[in-house]
Amino acid sequence: MISFRSVIFASVLLGLISGCSTSESTEMGSPSVTPATTSESTQIVEGSTQFTESNVSAQLIPPLAVKNAEDALILKNSSESLVHLEWKPYGPDVILPMNFGKDKVELIFGLDHPNGTKILAMFPEESVAWPLDISMADGASVFDDYGEITENYKIQATQYDFDDDGLGELIIAVGDGLSDLNVWVFSYTHVDNLKKINPFLQELATTGQSNVLLDKNEILFPYGSQGLFDSYKYVDQMFMKPVN
Repeated sequence: MISFRSVIFASVLLGLISGCSTSESTEMGSPSVTPATTSESTQIVEGSTQFTESNVSAQLIPPLAVKNAEDALILKNSSESLVHLEWKPYGPDVILPMNFGKDKVELIFGLDHPNGTKILAMFPEESVAWPLDISMADGASVFDDYGEITENYKIQATQYDFDDDGLGELIIAVGDGLSDLNVWVFSYTHVDNLKKINPFLQELATTGQSNVLLDKNEILFPYGSQGLFDSYKYVDQMFMKPVN
């Protein structure tokens, strides 16, 4: 199980200067967090603690949607890919610009340094970034003891509006596309002070096998080869599992 209670303290100086020193501390077993390359100083906040970290070596590339349904972990109607961002181990950082109401957010995936996985929600207008809570209550995490995934795994994400309120929820899936899958769904609430309050709340953290299907206000997890699936419905801003 990946622990996300570790807090990282470091300093950042990001700009046009290509070289800078890096000072950071990462607890083994926890995916660490690093800001993406930016033209200004960015504060990264975890819990109630603000910290900065330097890592300007990562190259951000424009995200490419996964169009082939066979390669997608997040699907609609079992045949349409809904993936808008994908990252694979040891690749460069990738970034997905998103809007939550009037708030601009950049979702960032990448490899952390010296180890770990970077999953950040950055607010470019405020120069603040929050690590997303990708803990699993049952301990069935796809991440290893160093907070990393193996080469046959991938991280994908999309924004999907379960309750048709116009805001949309954030979905992150990590898996091998065959038998091992972790999925998280985050709701978003506008806050006035991004340096103190994380606007993203983990609404669902669960496991699956090959992929996850989205249908209106329902999220489905197929398993086996007999057309069986587990499901959750998003009702009153909560995911509820139907009683069989």
